[in-house]
Amino acid sequence: MENQYHLLGILKILIKWRKQILYACLATAIGSALISLLLPVYFQSSTVFLAASPDRISMEAFFPEGNFKVYNYGTGEDIDRILTIAESGELVEFMVDSFDLYTHYDINPELSKSPYRIEKRFRGLYHVEKDKRDAIVLSIEDEDKALAAAMTKAVRERIDQMALQLIRSVQKRKITTLRENIVDNETKVRVLGDTLKSLRQRYGIYNVEAQTELLPAQFSSAEAKLTREAAKLEAMKTTKGIRLDTIRFTETRVAGIRKEVELLREKLTLFNDGTAHVDIVHKQYLEANQTLGEQIENLKKSEATYNAEGSAIILVEEARVPVVKSWPKRSLIVIGATLLVFIFTVFGVLLFETYRDINWKELLNAK
Repeated sequence: MENQYHLLGILKILIKWRKQILYACLATAIGSALISLLLPVYFQSSTVFLAASPDRISMEAFFPEGNFKVYNYGTGEDIDRILTIAESGELVEFMVDSFDLYTHYDINPELSKSPYRIEKRFRGLYHVEKDKRDAIVLSIEDEDKALAAAMTKAVRERIDQMALQLIRSVQKRKITTLRENIVDNETKVRVLGDTLKSLRQRYGIYNVEAQTELLPAQFSSAEAKLTREAAKLEAMKTTKGIRLDTIRFTETRVAGIRKEVELLREKLTLFNDGTAHVDIVHKQYLEANQTLGEQIENLKKSEATYNAEGSAIILVEEARVPVVKSWPKRSLIVIGATLLVFIFTVFGVLLFETYRDINWKELLNAK
């Protein structure tokens, strides 16, 4: 009964003050409606895209080998990288310069706090976030609907460029390293080539496999020939009737063959002494040459990958010129303001009626 009594009392008070409450609400509704009509109208343009995997613009993607699998969509790290770029100060500076936002937002660039004000104004109209499906939603609000769409498209393209530059920077460092290694290996190949040439001239080695078979055969053949001719000479010396000039000719022939045997012996000795050295240097030369060839091939592939077109994002929805305003929501402003005034008016009336009979002067004097 007590609760009912209190509710009836509150109801009586509200009925008593119904006109004042109604007038206050009507005045607020009309005033907020007029104010909302004076507020500037903003339009929001949005674009949706996904973070792409760096694998899509890697050398392995353009020149596949083995079982390398290319992933199209980026991981959480790729999404974080895109969001970091999207929230960077460099991006704000790009937009300010590209669209002359100082003039557009009517901010004096000469003032000391102008950079802070322009960034704050832009960020207030610029929104970027990751949705529940890991897509990145980017939007910009502006009074000019066409400009809002143009800015949204431009900022998305700039994000793509900046993200791509980060990936390209890694590829560029790889290209620089490859070029340095190629220069070093070219020097190494040249030195090994000169050393190999010098060793071959010193030891008379030009084809190890062929000379391994040829020199011993030549030496054995010459020794056998020398043995035959020497025996023939001895026989001629003990045989009567052989002319002296014939014997001298044979002696000269034997001496020539003996000289040939000595030369072949020296060649064979040099060959045996130098084979190991030449073989080692030759293998080093072949390995360095092969490595150099592989590095040159990798450099060509890396440069082709670096210069190829690519993207760090996958576009899902292009920015469009909006047809419906995003702000102000006039109905919400009017309803919200009226509702707040109604609540405060009701509380004010109840407080007034509750404490209207209190003599505040006596209460203050008593203290």
